[in-house]
Amino acid sequence: LHRHFADQGIVDSLGDRLVHAHSRSGIGLRIKIAQQDALPGLRQGRGEIHTGGCFPHAAFLIHNRNGFCHVGTYFLKIPNKVEMLMLIYYSKRGRPLQGEKRKSREKEEKREMFGECHAHIIMDGVNYRHAVDMHKNGPDDKIIREHLKAYQERGIAFVRDGGDALGVSARAKELAPEYGIDYRTPIFAIHKEGHYGSIVGKGFATMVEFHKRVLEAKQAGADFIKIMTTGILDFNEHGAITGTPLDGSEVKEMVHIAHEEGMAVMSHTNGDYGVQAAVAAGVDSLEHGNYMNEESLAMLAESDTVWVPTLVTVRNLLGDGRYDDETLKPIIESAEENIRKAFRLGIKTAPGSDAGAYRVLHGKGIRDEVQSFAEILGDQ
Repeated sequence: LHRHFADQGIVDSLGDRLVHAHSRSGIGLRIKIAQQDALPGLRQGRGEIHTGGCFPHAAFLIHNRNGFCHVGTYFLKIPNKVEMLMLIYYSKRGRPLQGEKRKSREKEEKREMFGECHAHIIMDGVNYRHAVDMHKNGPDDKIIREHLKAYQERGIAFVRDGGDALGVSARAKELAPEYGIDYRTPIFAIHKEGHYGSIVGKGFATMVEFHKRVLEAKQAGADFIKIMTTGILDFNEHGAITGTPLDGSEVKEMVHIAHEEGMAVMSHTNGDYGVQAAVAAGVDSLEHGNYMNEESLAMLAESDTVWVPTLVTVRNLLGDGRYDDETLKPIIESAEENIRKAFRLGIKTAPGSDAGAYRVLHGKGIRDEVQSFAEILGDQ
């Protein structure tokens, strides 16, 4: 590994600074390097994780003689064309952290990196239409800053947006560093015309048009591509999803196009057919995933796809009166059982609250989501 790094010009000379490296799974997000005080010899730049190859979503933790402290992510290629993401750790203290001091620093870093893996900063958790209207003449910095401050005050240092059609998440990404937040966004979600998705993005009719949307998002600075493959929960019929899911062959082609452009794929998907089509297509993350059966869960467990269940979009509705609690409880119970199964199966799962959705407030939503995981899994 040391030799590959040097041969590819990623480093001038690692020397004995490289002590060991080990792999771990990554969420598959496109990454950008912005650190100014990284290890000597490491290049600044930008890149993305791709699926395929021998080590999809591989990542490395580099432990050097000065201890370790997370500073950022680095993209590299080694001679066999396998593309990898390298997470760099270092210490500004000039000497290794040992024993309890190291444990304390590691705990501190984990707190600092607490994140929200699914949000919509264009929404306010109260009234979607009113929230969108506030940005109709361009992103409103005052509102965006209020939401970012809500994350900052709760110690949330990472936010992954689901996109919007008005450039609000793009503006949030520009402002987020002022609040110490690593903000990722697809800029806008991409949906097929006549299907669900216009609420958060832009449409396409043909695969040629889809490709153009991918390039448009990429040019606008997207960190990944978000696609919409199904509708949403139908609260009038338990187990039902609104609209018609995209055909599996379409989803496969969409994911292929995005990956060929070097972009990871976030997929809004519900229901068994939609989930199985998305996982088979190789989406990098599956958002929502309501009403999955055993086969769907088994496919997820065998894949590299990360599931973001957004539990509180329904749980937070209890007692609100918008929907009868007896309608909500079976949906909640189904989701809870699937979380338990996912834990037993080893499915890669990430906490994202869909912050901005009704009764899911920015900053508070992810705390509610993590608490839900804790309540469901208990001592597990």
